[in-house]
Amino acid sequence: MRQLKDRVDIVSVSGGKDSTATLLLAKERPPENMVAVFCDTGHEHKITYEYIEYLSKTVFPIRTIKVDLSKALKTRVENLGEGGSTRKQWEENGVSGESVERVYEFLKNYKLSDNAFLDLAVIKGRFPSKMAKFCTEALKIKAFQNQIVIPSLEGYDMVVSWVGERAEESKTRAMKSELEEVEDKNLYGSYIYRPILKWTWREVFDMHSKHNVKPNPLYKMGMKRVGCMPCIFASKQELSEIFKRFPEVVENIKMMEKEVNKAQRGRTVRFFSDDKTPGGLSTVDTVKEWSKTSRGGVQKTLKSTRPAKPCESMYGLCE
Repeated sequence: MRQLKDRVDIVSVSGGKDSTATLLLAKERPPENMVAVFCDTGHEHKITYEYIEYLSKTVFPIRTIKVDLSKALKTRVENLGEGGSTRKQWEENGVSGESVERVYEFLKNYKLSDNAFLDLAVIKGRFPSKMAKFCTEALKIKAFQNQIVIPSLEGYDMVVSWVGERAEESKTRAMKSELEEVEDKNLYGSYIYRPILKWTWREVFDMHSKHNVKPNPLYKMGMKRVGCMPCIFASKQELSEIFKRFPEVVENIKMMEKEVNKAQRGRTVRFFSDDKTPGGLSTVDTVKEWSKTSRGGVQKTLKSTRPAKPCESMYGLCE
C-alpha cells in the first residue's frame, strides 16, 4: 500500500494585497510541503500578471492554472442542437427557430480564447451579476479544486488551502472561521485556512514592508481591490481611475459585449447591470460618464476631469 505524506499547504495568490500578505506569512512559517497557485481568469490587468511574475521570482515560485471550459462549451452546443434541452426550452418560450439556429452555429464554431472570463460569459450567454455571481466559482474555485486540491489528495492525507480573506472586508467574511473543514465528500481531507482573518489592511501592508516586497502597483492607481479589470462590482471611484488610466478597457468591454450577445437568444446583455448607474441602461459609455460625477451622479467634479495623478492610493501608499 502506498504511504501518503502527512500534509501539503497550498497558498492561493491573486496578486492582491491580502493574498500576498498570506504568501509572505506562509514563507515565515515554511510548511514542509508548500505550493503557491494563481488562478488566471484571463481578465486580469497586465500589471497584475507582471506582479505575479515578480512575486514568483522574489518570494516563492507560483504555479499558474486556468479553467478548461471545453467540456462546458461542448455541452452548451449539444443542448442547443437538434433535440437538445435548451433548444426545446427556447422554442417553448417563443424564441424563433432562426434565433436558436444563429446561436447554435455561433457556439458550434466558437474558439476558446485566452480570456476565460469572456469564454464563460459566451457559453452562458450573459455576464455575471449580483444575482448570478458565477465567475469566481467557475473560474477560480472549481479550477483550484479540480486541478490542485483533488490531485493533491491522492498524495497527501491532508490538504490545507491558505486564503487571504479578512473579516474587515465584509459581514459575510467576518462570520467565517479561521480554520474550516471542506464538507464536500469529494474533497475529504481538505481544509480552508484563513491566517489573516483578523488582520487590518494596515497590518497587511506592514507585512509587505517587513519583507521589502512592494504591493501591486494598481493600489497606487486608485484600486481598492485587485482582480478582474474591471470587476462588474468595481466601485465608482475605482471605475473613475480605470477609465482615466486605462482607456483601452472601454473598447475591451465593448468587444466582450459584442461576442456575448452573439450567444444570446434576442435580448441585449451588458457588462454592467442596468442598476449600476442612477438612470439605468448602464452601457459602458454611460457608466464612464457616471464615474466622473459627484455623489448623486449629476454634477461633474474637478477630480474626475483632471488628469490621473501618479498616485491615487485609497490606502495612503503615496510617498
